Amino acid sequence: MLVDNRGYFDVIVYSVPSPGASGRRLGNVNGGSMTALRLTSSDLQLGNQLVVRIRALATNRAWVSPAITITDDVIARLDVQSTSSGDLSRSSLYPELIGTER
Repeated sequence: MLVDNRGYFDVIVYSVPSPGASGRRLGNVNGGSMTALRLTSSDLQLGNQLVVRIRALATNRAWVSPAITITDDVIARLDVQSTSSGDLSRSSLYPELIGTER
């Protein structure tokens, strides 16, 4: 999964392997940076659905994505957007065909 943190806050990214689960920590992404985080099959929900939760450090703000389907020819892209108060609601998770990455 490619994560582009366009905000100022560092964030922690979690996979949510089942509805209502607190999630498995995938890693931290510093504000204003891009990184790749490794996913495993245990990070996915039934039907190869990926749901992530992100939390902005130094705030109590979090965001949970809608589910996207992950297949062999798709990579997950997470664009993190935060306000000055740490609101992450403008973030987005979407599938991108391998070979078409920006």
